[in-house]
Amino acid sequence: MITKQDLIDFEDDMRVLWESGHIHCPHHFCGGNEDVLIKYFTDHFVPGDWIFSTHRNTYHWLLATGDKEFLREQILKKNNSMHIIDLSRHFVSTAIVGGNVGLAVGVAKAIKLAGQSNKVHCFVGDGACDQGWFWEALRYAIGFDLPITFIIENNNRSVTTTIEQRWGEKDREMQELWDTPKVFYYHYAPIFPHVGTGVQIQW
Repeated sequence: MITKQDLIDFEDDMRVLWESGHIHCPHHFCGGNEDVLIKYFTDHFVPGDWIFSTHRNTYHWLLATGDKEFLREQILKKNNSMHIIDLSRHFVSTAIVGGNVGLAVGVAKAIKLAGQSNKVHCFVGDGACDQGWFWEALRYAIGFDLPITFIIENNNRSVTTTIEQRWGEKDREMQELWDTPKVFYYHYAPIFPHVGTGVQIQW
């Protein structure tokens, strides 16, 4: 079982490797949301469920599979950090912001049509909520009562642009925008910049 310290230690190992130049692809570090994610996976995830993740996928992968070595190999040997995919373990991630929502809804629809019991967990950041296809996917999932939950991880930035800068509204929490069991929303303060650790150039 993956613990909070396991998550922190993995990313700290990656931080050392990143800062020493051993990671040759962009790496979007996790941090600051360990407790919420551990509770979500404990309460809602069942082996056999599907995970659709984002470019910041390290914690999702580790909590879903527990396989540290596969992830290390992908990052260090295959220069693949942002689009970890293993269909045999029902895990898909993409570097395209909001690019996972249509795929996730499609899998949820297939699960329902097949009468299966597993579910889909689709992770998105607050930046994906700026995209029209996120709202189309959410509306479709609600309308057809699909076995999917959209987990909105609000770190109040799209790259480096805050919600206030993007939406022109102040002191408004995003959960005011919906009231549906298809959405699990949480806010957290990230400990790393958008990409990298802040030691080298950030973009």
